[in-house]
Amino acid sequence: MFFYMHAGSLNHGCEAIVRTTLEMTDESVTLFSGNSAEDKAVNLDNLCNIESQGGKRRKINPMFIVCKIIELLFHNPNIKYKYAYKNVLNSVKKGDLYLSIGGDNYCYNANQYLHYVNQSLNKKGAKTALWGCSIEPKILDNESVVDDMRLYSFITARESITYNALKEKGIKNVYLYPDPAFTLKCEKCELPALFNDKKVVGINLSPLVLKLDKTAQNVFSNFKKCVDYILQNTDMNVVLIPHVCKENNDDRDALRKLLNSFPNNPRMHMVNESGKMNCMQLKYIISKCRFLITARTHASIASYSTCVPTLVAGYSVKADGIATDIFGTANNYVVDIHNMKSNDELLSKFRWMESNEMSIVNHLKAIMPDYIAKAAEAKELFNR
Repeated sequence: MFFYMHAGSLNHGCEAIVRTTLEMTDESVTLFSGNSAEDKAVNLDNLCNIESQGGKRRKINPMFIVCKIIELLFHNPNIKYKYAYKNVLNSVKKGDLYLSIGGDNYCYNANQYLHYVNQSLNKKGAKTALWGCSIEPKILDNESVVDDMRLYSFITARESITYNALKEKGIKNVYLYPDPAFTLKCEKCELPALFNDKKVVGINLSPLVLKLDKTAQNVFSNFKKCVDYILQNTDMNVVLIPHVCKENNDDRDALRKLLNSFPNNPRMHMVNESGKMNCMQLKYIISKCRFLITARTHASIASYSTCVPTLVAGYSVKADGIATDIFGTANNYVVDIHNMKSNDELLSKFRWMESNEMSIVNHLKAIMPDYIAKAAEAKELFNR
C-alpha cells in the first residue's frame, strides 16, 4: 500500500493521519512525502518506508524552471506535476492501492495537480482512494472535480456535509467515517507548571486564519479579547499550543504575537517552542486542558476525542461538518471567521461554553467511544 499527497509531519494533523492509518493495516506501507525530513524528525521512518514524492520545489531548481518554460510554450501545466510527483508515478504496479491522505486538498480549491496525479495513477493500473476528506460543496459544481471523484475506488468523507454533497453529485463509492486521527493515542510528556495549580485553557491560533481574515485584525482581536477575559475574570491559566510548525505556515508565529500582547504574564505559556513534539504528545497536552479554543482542525480532533469542550475558529466546511456530526449543530461550537463582525464573537461563544461545560463533557463522554470506534472501522475498505 502507498500513501501520497502528504505534505510533511510538522503539520501534526498530517502526522496524526499517517500514524493512525498505519495502525489500521498490517500491510507494508510506503509513504510518499513532500518533506521526508519532517517525517523522520517525528520517527515515522520506524513505522513505514518513507520516500520523496518527486522533484523539489524549494529554492532555485533548474528542472522547475525548465518545466515552467515548457508549460508556457506548449500550454501544458502537467509537465511540472509530472516532475513534482515523479517518484509516486514511477512506482506503480497494476492493482496497487494508493491512498491520498491529504484530506484538505479538495477543501478550498479545484486543484489541477490532484486530477493529474489521480488520472495518471489510474491509467497505470493502480487503484486510488481519497482518505478522510472534506470538500467544499461549491467546488463540486466544477464538473472536472466530479469526474476526478469518480476515478477513486472509494472515498471516505470525514463529516456529513462532504458525504451528502458527494452523494448529491452521484458519487457512489463514498463512505462516512470520522477522521482517522480520532483514534490517535496520547503520549505522556512533561506538562508546563501552569497545569499544577489551576485549570488551563488551551489556545491554538494559526497564521492561516489571520491571512484569511479580510480585515486582518478581527480574528486576532477576538482571540486577544478571549485571553484577556480568561486572565481577568477566571482563575484559569492559558497555554498556547502550536499544531503546525512549518515554514511560512507556523502557528508559533501567530501565538507569539498573542503572547506578546500580554507581556511577562506568569499565567501564560507556550508549549512546543522547539517544534520537536509529535502529535501524540500534543494530544496529551490538549487532553489535560479544561477548554480548547482552536483554529486548527486536528487540534480540535485531539480535544473532542479526549472529551475537552472545544470552540473552533472555523474557516471551511470541515469545522462545521465535524461539529455538526458530534453535537447535532455547529452553533456555539464554531465561529465562522469569514463572518466575524465584532471583536467579541469568540468570547460570547466561550462564555456559553463555560456555562454549559458539564453538559458538553457528558455528551462527549457518551458518544466518543462509538465515534472513535467508527473511525477505526474504515480499515474494512482496504480489502474491497
